[in-house]
Amino acid sequence: MATDRSYVAENQAQLARLRALVDSLTDTELAQPMPAGWTVAGVLAHLAYWDQRIAEVSWAQPRGGWQQEMRATLQGAPGVVVDVQVRRVNSVYQNRKPWNRDTLFATGWKEKTEERSFYLPQDSCADYPARRELSGFLSYEYNGKIEPPNTWPPRELESVINASAYLEVPPRYAAFQ
Repeated sequence: MATDRSYVAENQAQLARLRALVDSLTDTELAQPMPAGWTVAGVLAHLAYWDQRIAEVSWAQPRGGWQQEMRATLQGAPGVVVDVQVRRVNSVYQNRKPWNRDTLFATGWKEKTEERSFYLPQDSCADYPARRELSGFLSYEYNGKIEPPNTWPPRELESVINASAYLEVPPRYAAFQ
């Protein structure tokens, strides 16, 4: 069955309009603040990122109205995106065998150098001055199945902005800090 790609021509026309707009903006205009701590440049970068990701997908047709939905999600989003330099990580695992179910073990701290973006839904930029040290928690659930998403592109804000949700370290894992 052939995939309906009739939206491609309209997308290309709107992309040309957007490029003309971006080419006309000054650095000052690109730095203008938008809702939820974004700048004009940041919103444009995320639109470009998702436009490219969606154009490259061949296994699913994008759902109708995804662009308007994404704009509304970004405009109404509270919080802030913080770019963090990760210096070290400690992976903590939960045992699943019947004889040690729910016990935890850690691999130990490993040096690491990577940049990662985190989404903090209730915070503001003032809460995160430059060079502030953070100790956070990334939850990763693995059930042995790899399944395609139910909708494309994703609706979850963390996926849309390509950032992980930042979580405080739960008390259960505090011993591994």
